Amino acid sequence: MTWAFLKRWVPAFAGMTIIVFFFVFQVHQLLSFNPYWGYDGGAHVQILETLLFEHRFPTLAENYLAWHEPFYYLVLVGFGFMGIPFWFPHLLIVLAIDVLVFTLFKRMGLSNVVSLFGSLAILTLPAFLEVSMFFTNEALNYVFVLAIMHFGLVFWREQSWSWKSSLLFALCVGLGVVTKITALVAFGVVAILLIIKMIRTWTLSYVATIVLAILFSALCYAPWYMVRSGGLSEASINNYDMLPAKDLIWDERVGFMTKFDADIFIFPFWYSGGTGFWSMVYADTVSDYLGLFENQDVKNALPESERALTTHNGTSVSAYREPLAEWALRLGFLPVGVMILGFGYSLYMFLKGRGQFFSDALPTLGFSSAFLLALMYYAYRYPYYDQGVVKSIFIAPAFVLPMAMGLRALAKLPRWVLCVGFVVWVGYIGVVLSLFFIRT
Repeated sequence: MTWAFLKRWVPAFAGMTIIVFFFVFQVHQLLSFNPYWGYDGGAHVQILETLLFEHRFPTLAENYLAWHEPFYYLVLVGFGFMGIPFWFPHLLIVLAIDVLVFTLFKRMGLSNVVSLFGSLAILTLPAFLEVSMFFTNEALNYVFVLAIMHFGLVFWREQSWSWKSSLLFALCVGLGVVTKITALVAFGVVAILLIIKMIRTWTLSYVATIVLAILFSALCYAPWYMVRSGGLSEASINNYDMLPAKDLIWDERVGFMTKFDADIFIFPFWYSGGTGFWSMVYADTVSDYLGLFENQDVKNALPESERALTTHNGTSVSAYREPLAEWALRLGFLPVGVMILGFGYSLYMFLKGRGQFFSDALPTLGFSSAFLLALMYYAYRYPYYDQGVVKSIFIAPAFVLPMAMGLRALAKLPRWVLCVGFVVWVGYIGVVLSLFFIRT
């Protein structure tokens, strides 16, 4: 009786302890990190303040992010009108991301223990740490993209059409596109999956799911389109769209898109490693590549001997963060390797599955490929590489399914190999949390 009790409740207690510890860490980060320090942080805050105090959207002349889709800002300002600080609704969004990531791992058929570890592995990747630390529409975009992915798996597996799931899916797509237009990438993958399933099962009801999502998206986006037409229409996906594409020859663009610049292992911050697309993606996926996510006031008060200059524009990071960033890059091969393994395992399952066509392989391949290709296209179309346009924060939700498939594949390895990998992975998580921990 005693052994059975311990076997059941000790892991549950350990799991709850990890969950509480990590959530407390997220709360600390959000309350300690000045939102002005993050990507375009001041511009995000100014949108919120203009809405809250002047009851209008800023113009493009006032704020270079004024073209951003408005739903995230409207949610936070709605709480602001009730006297609730902006950090509270953002924290609720962060909690929703945590739950959705865990739910996706469970949806992929993994146990509670593996799902908890997989969720921690995903949520401690820098992109997820970053969106939880400051006010950015990427956070709410993650919620809707993860929800769209969830419904994509549900539709792909279910035996019969469900109008309730279709309505909820349409709601997520509609609110997603008015949060950030890139939610359409996830919707596009689901639409293709539904068309494939409709053809193979002759279930025409899936057309209604697609049409309903398109109609609700148009309904949600129409008011914002009219606002944009009043002076914001010259901006679209990013400010670089407003500039002409660089006149680079084919070899230069292809060279960048196919290169991994190993200089990133010599010095771990941007612009080192910046001549290769894959080195930039890798560095930004596993470390604080741009060197932004620390207490800037504390850093600026340090003597020069305790600061390390970065290589791109003369700014600096606290010296203690340089070895942490280097170790993050060295150990980061494990989470990235597991995701690559998951992608390869999905491809293998898809090619060899035959009678198991409606497995998780095609959705995994679809979501991960679509987001990665979207980032590649953006970098190829607007090659302002020196401006840091290659950021994993744009595509991080697509990491979840390859990670889950990779953990499935790892289950086939000997236990001692898994133990060694687990120790290294825990070491990586510890390094990243130390790298991003905001000192006050």
